[in-house]
Amino acid sequence: MKGLFIKDLEIARMQKKFFVILLVMAIFLSSISGADFAIGYLTALCAMFVITTVSYDEFDNGYGYLMTLPIQRKDYVKEKYLFGLVLTLFGWFLGTAIEFIHNQKQTSGTEILCASIIMLSVGLGMAAVMLPCVFKFGQEKGRYMFFGIGGGIFGIAYFLRKAVPEAGNIFSDIINKLSNMKMTTISFFILLVVLFIYMISCRISIRIMEKKEF
Repeated sequence: MKGLFIKDLEIARMQKKFFVILLVMAIFLSSISGADFAIGYLTALCAMFVITTVSYDEFDNGYGYLMTLPIQRKDYVKEKYLFGLVLTLFGWFLGTAIEFIHNQKQTSGTEILCASIIMLSVGLGMAAVMLPCVFKFGQEKGRYMFFGIGGGIFGIAYFLRKAVPEAGNIFSDIINKLSNMKMTTISFFILLVVLFIYMISCRISIRIMEKKEF
């Protein structure tokens, strides 16, 4: 798995101009767009970069070659999730640092930290949904499935709100209860839930890869 991780780091190094442009854009847009922009921008794009490494592996029957190496399929999947986690944390750290520098005491450090943890949860959640789709259907179809799942979730939520009035009341009650809790508690709880989902997603992807034919 160490060799796979080094391979993906080399792929990322080959795209260093892309990351430099991301960083410059994050700094520039953060200065004009207000708080939290750089965190969400860098975290989300770094989280999605792991999909780029999968596409490199898929290219020109690359999977067939990789699986001839002394690695197991589950190790390949675990490395992708580990690499995605490291890269997402890297983007999150840079974004949070930029926000603290640009903040100039306009927003409290606690608020920035809580917002950054929420953004980290969103980035990891996106990767947790996207990776099984890509492993199952390939990069192109996987992207469509990802957006289809996102649209389906919003559609179901909208339908329940219109068709079941009680659902809106339940949602309002949950929001009211959460508002009585500390924001730091809520943000860390959300992160723990997303990390749990991330691990479940990894197990799902392992099953997909073990059944996949190349």
